[in-house]
Amino acid sequence: MNHFKRISSLIRECVPDAEDPPADEPAQRRLARSWHRYAQSAALHTYPMLFASRRLVVFCDSSAWATLVQHRTPTMLQQLKADGFEIAWIKVRVRHNPMARPVPAAAPAPPRLSADQARAIRELADRIRHGALRASLVRLSDTATKD
Repeated sequence: MNHFKRISSLIRECVPDAEDPPADEPAQRRLARSWHRYAQSAALHTYPMLFASRRLVVFCDSSAWATLVQHRTPTMLQQLKADGFEIAWIKVRVRHNPMARPVPAAAPAPPRLSADQARAIRELADRIRHGALRASLVRLSDTATKD
């Protein structure tokens, strides 16, 4: 009894071809922008690809993330349909080459310290005996004055 799938059937399921082109670019961009709402904690470990045949293939970094997405699939389908995406079903695949995955957008830079906050941190540092901690707090207070 053979439980393995033929590679050609796997490729047909995962790779777009002439019969199943990717969805139009605005739909892809709209899905990518709001993907974190649907995937939640798995958003950084998954990559959605929407196809014109109304199917969504979600590539995951590992089988653990794939399992999580599979468990959330019914909820995700409801949310996607409520947001106007015409998706008939979701296919979850583990991507074995995580380096080919697009890099997520960089996190926004943390807010700068105000002069008052820097002064308070510097005063706190002056009262600390631990040298490394004191030096770290001084470096932190110095970031407010740099521009």
